[in-house]
Amino acid sequence: MPPQKPTIYKRRFTYGDQFDPEKFALTDILQLCVQHRPDRYALQTAIRARYFEGHGRDPAQREENSTKMAMNCVLSLNAYGLIQLANGGKKYNYTELTRELLALKDDQQAVHRRFAIHILTKLEGLLLARLIENIRARGEQVTLEYLGEEINDLGIKIPPNSTYISTMREWLALAGVFRSTGYEVNWDVIYDLLNIDADIIDELYKLSPEQKFFLLSLVNLDIRGFTPSNKI
Repeated sequence: MPPQKPTIYKRRFTYGDQFDPEKFALTDILQLCVQHRPDRYALQTAIRARYFEGHGRDPAQREENSTKMAMNCVLSLNAYGLIQLANGGKKYNYTELTRELLALKDDQQAVHRRFAIHILTKLEGLLLARLIENIRARGEQVTLEYLGEEINDLGIKIPPNSTYISTMREWLALAGVFRSTGYEVNWDVIYDLLNIDADIIDELYKLSPEQKFFLLSLVNLDIRGFTPSNKI
């Protein structure tokens, strides 16, 4: 048997360590992002003090543990497009998405729906839902390990035993994309959020990765008429 070729990863699954929605309301942590801009370490210290202080059984390791957890949370905020790290990671700015979410802070359901749209269209949220649907269609059990294998097989790197899938599922569940527990996908909610029907989503998944990125560029640029391809 010839040796198997190593998987060539085109990108990484969205980092999501210590970004559990059970720990905080999204708009609360985004307020910290606004308050401490542009000092990444000031933000990290504030997150540690509010959400992660005193974690760990060993008192000697609590400071190290809580500092690492806060650092991971900041990296997750960056990965989810809520802040943008700059200057070698020492500085940051908050994004237009953060501005939009904070403008909705008096309606938490609206916040969760807007964030879910971002996860579905800009990150791997819609891909995750489709993979779950495909596994169920084969009559197989959906598990974190199985999903991780499927994602890796697609050329998207995700570490084994990571929390990234669970993190994304939990944020989407707040908007009703998933049931409160488990991996049952509510496609009616997805169609409502994206204002798109099932047939169009099925057609999109027949496109090559290059075609998908080209189509996404058209949407992001709001192209409505003939435009030379070299301008996209």
